[in-house]
Amino acid sequence: MINKKIKDVNNHKLSVNILTHYPERLLNYLWTNDIKIKNFKRLSFVEIYFEIDKDKFPFIEEFCKSTNSKIEKVRTISWHKIFSFIKNRAAVLLIAIFCIGVFLYFENFIWKMDIETGNIVSPLEIRKILYENGIIEGMPKSEFNFQKVEKLLMDKDENILWCKARVVGGILNINIEEKITPPIIEEKPVKYEIKAIKDGVIDRFYSIKGVVTVSKGDTVKKGDVLIQTTGNGASGDVFAKVFYESEAAYPLKKKVKVYSGNSMLNISINLFNNEFKIKNNTIKYIKYDKIDTNIGFLKFTKYVEYREEIVSVDEDKIMEYAKKELTYKIIRNCDRAIEVKDTIIDKKQINDTLVVKLLLIGIENIAEK
Repeated sequence: MINKKIKDVNNHKLSVNILTHYPERLLNYLWTNDIKIKNFKRLSFVEIYFEIDKDKFPFIEEFCKSTNSKIEKVRTISWHKIFSFIKNRAAVLLIAIFCIGVFLYFENFIWKMDIETGNIVSPLEIRKILYENGIIEGMPKSEFNFQKVEKLLMDKDENILWCKARVVGGILNINIEEKITPPIIEEKPVKYEIKAIKDGVIDRFYSIKGVVTVSKGDTVKKGDVLIQTTGNGASGDVFAKVFYESEAAYPLKKKVKVYSGNSMLNISINLFNNEFKIKNNTIKYIKYDKIDTNIGFLKFTKYVEYREEIVSVDEDKIMEYAKKELTYKIIRNCDRAIEVKDTIIDKKQINDTLVVKLLLIGIENIAEK
């Protein structure tokens, strides 16, 4: 079978794999008969590989018969196989070449525009300018001049500070940097005197411009002059003790629920918006809590009996709660920078109600801005 295959081969080189226990004897045999081989490799303990001319192959067969060796593989080495492969797949190759050619052809055109702008100029305005000047999707890259496009956009729109136009693949990337108009800073009118915005007792002051007209411990009213100018305006901060009052009434007694420990359970089934009672007890309690629990189609209704009792509330707890509530109510309506120095709390009982009054003393800047 191997001889028949060898005869059918037109090339002059063969690659051979042989299984033999005598690789050294094979090499001596080839050398004695002046047979040249190439790329000799020992693949394993018994398998060797080499390349030999076609007309020398009978010597290999003779050696294998004499040593009881086995020719494992015989392969041809030539360009004939490659040419045969290409010939059998010519259609596939032509389609591949055609696709590559089409890809390279269309790569020479601009197919998409990616425009990045800021808050003033819109991408639609830039696209309109480009279209009006013949720069559209589908145009050849050879006709595109990025320097002319950048100059065109800056000349057409005065809000553009600079722009960058570049073609990457089939995409035209345009980046726009807009002109930012600096804000107009209005100069504040010069104040020649700083007045108090609320009543207070002066604690400390800092004068940047002008002369302070008050001293520490002075009581001032809203509208009193705190800092007087010396000619170039008045500026500064004046901190004073300010007083805030707040009061609220709290009940000394309250109703609580006392549970007796008695309870009843009713069970029903809900089907198609209709309720069917499975267990329906008559409720004999005067006051009770009703607790519904749904599990699938089943509905469990529990009735827990309780009675109401009036109990006294601890005054210390009322005072503690009132102090927190009234302090928060005052601070919520004050300047965030207020510094709480002290709180004075007073109480007065009227029947079953405790009226709590809180006086908050804080340090606050009362100079007008």
